[in-house]
Amino acid sequence: MGGTSNLYQVDVCTGQGVNGDPAGSTLSNTSAAVGFIIVRLPSGQLKLITTFADGSNATSRTKELDTAEAHRVGWRRIKGQ
Repeated sequence: MGGTSNLYQVDVCTGQGVNGDPAGSTLSNTSAAVGFIIVRLPSGQLKLITTFADGSNATSRTKELDTAEAHRVGWRRIKGQ
């Protein structure tokens, strides 16, 4: 059970890394990530919990981002029968 795991968190509206950090970071150099879950603590803070193939876990910080409003970006003609 080897491998490495990287975490990439990018704000798609700005292209910047989340939390003011670089967009990518290494989570593990010894085991592959097999699952992620985001939890909200009673304080309102968000945490990202990563589960690795070797059964260990790592907790990372993350945050809720502002989102762009939905809007039409194009039209497509659909041929009817």
